Amino acid sequence: MKKGYDKAYLKDILIKSYNELGRLPMRTEIIHYPAIENKLGNGSWNEALKNVFGDIHKRKTMIFPDNWNNYTDEQLNELFIEDYNRLKPKSLREFEACRGFRPSIRYYNDRFNLSYNCIKLLLELDVKNPQQKHIKQVERLKKKMIINSNSH
Repeated sequence: MKKGYDKAYLKDILIKSYNELGRLPMRTEIIHYPAIENKLGNGSWNEALKNVFGDIHKRKTMIFPDNWNNYTDEQLNELFIEDYNRLKPKSLREFEACRGFRPSIRYYNDRFNLSYNCIKLLLELDVKNPQQKHIKQVERLKKKMIINSNSH
């Protein structure tokens, strides 16, 4: 008789995947998803996630902060750097697809008035051959940040 995986092992797989992805894993991303569905969720992937992570239909209480506006610029920058270093995206599209439950580039655009490449340049991340207009935008923002920090 074939011995199956125990619940603790399957739960560890889900938690490890969540930590690596920065979001709840999709069933197609987990090699043992049939066992997880059967042992942790009575045949349901969503039920398995709910049993391990809490009520997935109320994700706000589990993962999202109430409002990204409550975060300081430094905290948002740290999140961006953490995601960028974890994902090593080759493009904006790849970054957006894999960022998990973090602020979108649109939010960064609205908050800092900077494009994806400008944000990478500001945070001194992997930017090859930056455009002159991006360099100027970042320099203006850095000057503004210095002025604001001196006035407080």
